[in-house]
Amino acid sequence: MKDHYSICCVSQSFLPYIGGLARYVESLGKQFLKHGHEFKVMHFKTANIDPIEFSEGIEIIRVNVTNLGEETLIKYMQFKETILNITHNEVVGEIQGYKEYLEVNEKLAEDIMDSYNYKPFDILHVHDFQTLPLAGILKNKFGLKIPIIFTWHIPFVSPLPEFWKRFFIENMSNYDKVVFSIDEYTNAAISCGLNPKLVETVHPTIDLEKYAPKEQYDAREKYGISKDDILIVCVSRIDPRKGQEILIAAIDKIVNTHKRKNIKCIFVGNGSFSRELLGKERSGRAQKLLNLVEEKGLHDNVVFTGKVNDELLYHIYSTSDVVVQPSLHEGFGLTVCEAMVFGKPIIGSNVGGIPLQIKDGINGYLFGKADYNQLAEKILLLAQDSELRKKMGTEGARIVREKFNSGIGYAEYLRIYTEMID
Repeated sequence: MKDHYSICCVSQSFLPYIGGLARYVESLGKQFLKHGHEFKVMHFKTANIDPIEFSEGIEIIRVNVTNLGEETLIKYMQFKETILNITHNEVVGEIQGYKEYLEVNEKLAEDIMDSYNYKPFDILHVHDFQTLPLAGILKNKFGLKIPIIFTWHIPFVSPLPEFWKRFFIENMSNYDKVVFSIDEYTNAAISCGLNPKLVETVHPTIDLEKYAPKEQYDAREKYGISKDDILIVCVSRIDPRKGQEILIAAIDKIVNTHKRKNIKCIFVGNGSFSRELLGKERSGRAQKLLNLVEEKGLHDNVVFTGKVNDELLYHIYSTSDVVVQPSLHEGFGLTVCEAMVFGKPIIGSNVGGIPLQIKDGINGYLFGKADYNQLAEKILLLAQDSELRKKMGTEGARIVREKFNSGIGYAEYLRIYTEMID
């Protein structure tokens, strides 16, 4: 066994674009650096950002795919969106953008090889569906010989239409190991034909030390929320699959039917990285949600912050009473773990990896997907009982320390890397 490894991770997006995947990879990187390994990340470059940067010891190399042209990127994103649809059991129309999807990945593969030839690394770890073809391209076109690991971060469903089954399994089979976030997705991939010897389940983890405000700051005052209000927080990308409408409907029922005017809700998050890549402004979905809030007469109860920096995010978590994750579909849902770090009770939909984190009635509540009436009931239960909120928050903090801290994730991936190399 080597004393240390040089690891290169690849994903579509990374810091400063904050999302579950970015935080997950960052937390692993810090653990590998802490234990004497080398760790770098390659991801797509957007405008007005440096091509090379260091963040807490992690080397970040950004690949300029925009020079492939806007039309190529749009079609790449169409194919990528089709993958999201098929893996979320949504309607899929004509398949478009496959050629461009491969073209973007070939450009990424070229830059990976440039980096490898300049300074070789021991392990290449590819993250998520946007970069799924990389192993095949790197092995077949460039002859790369090092172990290549793949982690799939979104849901994986079975059965699949024949084209998609073949597409996923053939590409995954080029990797030396394929990792899923929960057993449900691991078993689905095996049922579609993926070799069980290639597959592992590793739950995502987070860096517990990162989540702490460094300054004194009143996030409630910033958003016009009094200390007597019950503050509900939802931290999630503005995306139809994240279910923000479900939480708005629940807040509507609480405020306008139950007359609980002191219930306030903050939505934290912006649109997809794809819009950043194309230099687009606010998505139509964000405006749709704002219009819905106005229609319901909830403008005094609901706030959308857009993208916020880490420090402000931590203050919002700290001052919240309840955190809600209302996803219609979810790969894992690391914002649940984030809320637990801050000792907050969580209410989450019973989908994906959320039930692995929320023990119903212990550190929060689960509710049926899209059931806003049930969500409203759970919010009211916690809103009227400060002792219950405190008890559940304490349990959540214990669970995240014991099961989802980044030291556990480091140990799991170190084992996998070692098996691949030795």
